[in-house]
Amino acid sequence: NALEDERFNDNPLVLSEPYIRFYAGYPLKHINGQKLGTLCLIDTEPRELSPDDVEDFKDLAQMTERELAAVELATLDDLTQLSNKRGFSILACKALNYCSRMNVSATLMFLDLNGFKQINDTLGHKEGDIALRTFAAHMQKVCRDSDVMGRVGGDEFAVLLVDTDQAGANNLVQRLSESLRQDQVNHNREYRVEFTAGIVNVTEQISVDELLDLADKQMYLNRNKVIKV
Repeated sequence: NALEDERFNDNPLVLSEPYIRFYAGYPLKHINGQKLGTLCLIDTEPRELSPDDVEDFKDLAQMTERELAAVELATLDDLTQLSNKRGFSILACKALNYCSRMNVSATLMFLDLNGFKQINDTLGHKEGDIALRTFAAHMQKVCRDSDVMGRVGGDEFAVLLVDTDQAGANNLVQRLSESLRQDQVNHNREYRVEFTAGIVNVTEQISVDELLDLADKQMYLNRNKVIKV
């Protein structure tokens, strides 16, 4: 009975709606050991779990972990460890809905690597993979946790910036450019990672695919303004 348990008896959810009287929790972990959260059972009536109930609860938690792992595999890009296009679309849609509810701005950046085919053709696909991973790593370095990042094509990336306007997006492009430039200095590779950015502000209700298409078109318009790093 949570009302009689000193760990819970002063919790607002116990003292008022929904008047929880029973709680059981089992920690959920990623395959790499990272904590994901807790699988919880709650009831408004006091209960006791038998040893068999506890084992069933553990089994349910492990099933949940496997299901979460399967979803991640289906929405994660193996090479860069960013979301793939499907995963990006799912997360970006949720972020856009949040921005709409909270009446905050959002901006989409579509980023395309320049000269990527030449890297593959002259230095091999292994080096091309290094270029992609390098770019993704620096995206993660300069972006915030609240930003939605993804690899949406072979050498195409996207970032949905929450509560960010055009000026903020331009600033991020510059910081990404500088980060890549410094990486080139540190590693002295045979090539430079260069990119073109297309930036679109969200001003109306629009789907993620439509937003990506608009930003992609803007990126092509900016092809003559390639950012050198």
